[in-house]
Amino acid sequence: MTTAIAARVRFYSDGVDHKLWQNFWHDQTVEGFTYLNFSTTDILLNRSADEGGITLRLPPLMEHVDLISQAIEGEYLAEVRLYESSVTSALPASFGDMEQVARFTGEVQKMRVTFTDITVDLGAGIDAVNGEIPGRRMTTSLIGRLPTL
Repeated sequence: MTTAIAARVRFYSDGVDHKLWQNFWHDQTVEGFTYLNFSTTDILLNRSADEGGITLRLPPLMEHVDLISQAIEGEYLAEVRLYESSVTSALPASFGDMEQVARFTGEVQKMRVTFTDITVDLGAGIDAVNGEIPGRRMTTSLIGRLPTL
């Protein structure tokens, strides 16, 4: 038996979808999710870190850099769902034909860009140990021009 793994990611803020991607059905849009060749890591959850998370790897295209930059500045959320299905002679027709095995919703926090890929860190919005909202980083858009020495 062959097992297929599919992932989909939804970037959104204030109930508005900014981008919907899936990585299983090549060159197809399925349930509103367009195809993009991306990968995900395992969902990281432990009590020693302030936040659990998941990492996405995207192709290094300028449109992806722009989207992730907007997501970080605009504090977008990203919902990642992982699915699995046994595959015989035909592919599943939709996500509804597959079994959801994991779901993670987190804030788009960090981006690293190389010549080969874009790595995007998604983190939990609540502290994993004591259930409080973690502190925000200071940026000029939040507090104005930063002092210099």
